[in-house]
Amino acid sequence: MRIKEEKRKRIKRKNKMNKKQEKISKTEEVIDLLKKLLIVELSRAGMTQREIRKIVGTDINMVNKIAKHLKNK
Repeated sequence: MRIKEEKRKRIKRKNKMNKKQEKISKTEEVIDLLKKLLIVELSRAGMTQREIRKIVGTDINMVNKIAKHLKNK
């Protein structure tokens, strides 16, 4: 009986940890999306890629990948 209770407690702890990990990954996805949207808006406003990189706090490759599609239109 005691072993079953311990197993239940372990399972509950694992479930809580999994839920926390899911929340963290969802939060990271939202942050990434917001960064991309900010890059789009700053690029449309006419800022250079270096300025955008400094503001957003990301690498120049990410800025370049997004901004190059906007320059063509």
